[in-house]
Amino acid sequence: MLRHNRLVERDSDSESAKDILQRQEFDMILGRMVRKAALTEFLLHQTIRKLIRSRYSGLVTSSLSASAALDVFKRIVDAANFGDKAFVEAKEFVDRARAAFAQRNKYVHGVQVGGERPGELWLTNRRSGAIDMHKAEVDNLSVLEREFSQIGAMLIDWNTQYIDG
Repeated sequence: MLRHNRLVERDSDSESAKDILQRQEFDMILGRMVRKAALTEFLLHQTIRKLIRSRYSGLVTSSLSASAALDVFKRIVDAANFGDKAFVEAKEFVDRARAAFAQRNKYVHGVQVGGERPGELWLTNRRSGAIDMHKAEVDNLSVLEREFSQIGAMLIDWNTQYIDG
């Protein structure tokens, strides 16, 4: 009987170790995705500052959320005369970035439930006050990390071609 209890303890220990490894993997990939998102947001703010070309541009960008920064960027590009190609590329960047930041917000602002294992994210819906539930998956985080890398590269290319060029 005692031997059986030790075996059960070992099985639960290995299961806990497995859960811990899954949690560590999730947290590691979440951290990488958040860093890529932060870099993209930083590049966006720097692009706006370049477009404004004022010593006060830092005041404009200092309190902008990612969503608000995308709105400002889009308005500036819409108002400026960069040409059709620049407009199309900026619109693609804004659309992809808006979708990616919305996904990022689920992981950054959501509350993870489901014990120590990645399970569900609960997020308060600001419009209705309800709780929105989303599946928390490592694969989604990896895709989102790659998406932020691509979006950041798009913005760097746009800067190089249309601002620094």
